[in-house]
Amino acid sequence: MQDKQSVIDHLKKKHKSKSRILATGTIIALIIALSPLFFYSYLIIPSEVSYKTFLGTIQSNYYQDVQVLFWVLFGKLAPFMLLVIWFFTCKHWWYHVILIPMSMYIVQIVVTLNDDLQFTDSKEIIFIIPIIALIATLSYTIRINIFDRIYGVDLSQEFKRVKWNGKIVKIPADSNLDLPEVHDNEEFKE
Repeated sequence: MQDKQSVIDHLKKKHKSKSRILATGTIIALIIALSPLFFYSYLIIPSEVSYKTFLGTIQSNYYQDVQVLFWVLFGKLAPFMLLVIWFFTCKHWWYHVILIPMSMYIVQIVVTLNDDLQFTDSKEIIFIIPIIALIATLSYTIRINIFDRIYGVDLSQEFKRVKWNGKIVKIPADSNLDLPEVHDNEEFKE
């Protein structure tokens, strides 16, 4: 009797899990399908220097028109929103690389909101280069770890047989794989 109840409980949990995945997928698909509407929603904003909303007054100093400000802003928010969805739903090992264009759009959004700048999108690469370096390093490290797990390569053994000056220590064919660490001033001895 208890086994039957545990099976029923397991099936209920599995059904809840599947319905939750279906609901999440439906919401994500709906957001993606409505993203063009989000982008073109700047058209409902009047073409004026200031625009009063229930949240407060929005003024466009740099663009001289609130509709142009929202056109530029939504042109950056729409792809950013799609990249965020892609980042959180991607199952590939390289999904961290998606953070690079996301960071680019974040910088562009900040530049757009800062009305005092003379030229937008001109020097953002200075802010993005450290992010690219960090994410590329992280992604490459993850790739190496996955490669090692898939092919069973133990790089620690390889590092033990390579000296710091670049010389590779010769290992006899009948040697075991558990190698002692070799320093530059000594040779490998079995």
